Amino acid sequence: MNDTIFAPATPPGMGGIAIIRISGPQALAAITHCFVPKRGGTLVPRRLTYGTIQNEQGEWIDEAMVAFLPAPHTYTCEDVAEIQCHGNPSLVNAILFMLSQLPLGLRPAQPGEFTRRAFENGRLDLSEAEAVMDIIGAQGTASARASLAQLRGGISAQIRPWIEQLTQAVAAIEAGIDFPEDDWEEEANEQGFTQIQSVYSGIDRLLQTYRGGRIVRNGLRCAIVGKPNVGKSSLFNAAAGFERALVSQEAGTTRDVVEECISIDGIAIRLFDTAGLRLQAQGLEQRGMELGKQQIEMADVALLVLDASAPLDADDRLAMEQLGEVPCLIALNKGDLPPVLSREDAYAFYPQALGVYSCCAAEGQGVVELFRAALKAVGAEESQQTVLTNARHAEALTRAKRLLFSALEARQAGVPPDVAAMDAREALQALGEITGQTLSQEVIHTIFSTFCVGK
Repeated sequence: MNDTIFAPATPPGMGGIAIIRISGPQALAAITHCFVPKRGGTLVPRRLTYGTIQNEQGEWIDEAMVAFLPAPHTYTCEDVAEIQCHGNPSLVNAILFMLSQLPLGLRPAQPGEFTRRAFENGRLDLSEAEAVMDIIGAQGTASARASLAQLRGGISAQIRPWIEQLTQAVAAIEAGIDFPEDDWEEEANEQGFTQIQSVYSGIDRLLQTYRGGRIVRNGLRCAIVGKPNVGKSSLFNAAAGFERALVSQEAGTTRDVVEECISIDGIAIRLFDTAGLRLQAQGLEQRGMELGKQQIEMADVALLVLDASAPLDADDRLAMEQLGEVPCLIALNKGDLPPVLSREDAYAFYPQALGVYSCCAAEGQGVVELFRAALKAVGAEESQQTVLTNARHAEALTRAKRLLFSALEARQAGVPPDVAAMDAREALQALGEITGQTLSQEVIHTIFSTFCVGK
């Protein structure tokens, strides 16, 4: 990391201002070469200075504001310079080309290289570094807040004490074995395995938040299911806030899957309005039903829409049978008409339902409450507590939990403590992968290669 890198920190063509970031030992020399302050000004560290960017021949490229930030109090913990120029792509490219031609050995940054330097210089651990890209790709305000909590060390604050506890536990067990003449071997073993049990319980609690946390991060896939003319498209349109899907009294008019993304309480929900399911379908309508079944299988949750003003029939049963193992809520629609179906009837029809909710899609009544209930049913409510959102972290924690369970089982079975503690040592390795302490350079490189250039 002795070389100096540069890259745009803003996407091309996205605004009137573009920012070009330079990091490394030649950052100050780079802007000294190409930046001329206006009106006799001087470059003061950590202050924006107005002037012009010029090439080696003294030709103007653009007017700009420039800041120099000396190490170590920067994003990368290195000397950093930032050029704020006009956002015209041709001007940005001209400045980038000029930087590459300076006799200082600057080179374009690789994807994620600024954040990788922040990680390798100790400013961020790996879970915090990953949160940078999570914030950029957040699907809603709840996802952004969860990513910000991770960037502030929310996951690290959970993991580090567990690493310390396991380290102490293994050390206590091994110390009891190494010094048996001190007559505290059994006490050391008891203390060590008590700590292992504590860490195991903590990991289990955190893993239970992953299902909801994953949805907070990526959004909820919700399939709207039912027979024709129960109001699926009306419910879809009411949620979307405009007529996204055509509504007709004629059965079978929805023959393709219609998709829209909405936000409820800051959590993105991808809605899929599926074709009405009925026994008499054929031709194109039958194909639409097959596409709808595929969306049901991929959904995080399904809404089974029933017409509360009409008795249940064979088509309702057909729709219900398509749900399989997908978590489902029942929407008793058409609440503006005289009721025929009750909540009790709906539960009797589909006992596995996570809830039955009345609504009137035509008038927009009960729609938001219905989707809030769907989020709650899958554990995707925004929480003030730390939640697990990252698949890599979940895999490492699952592995650590399995190893700790094995260690505790071995202890119960009378396996020698030092042998049982070997699994706890492996669990330490798994936990260290989350913060980056025990992860190989190849895996770290793979993680940062998914970042965008300039981050």
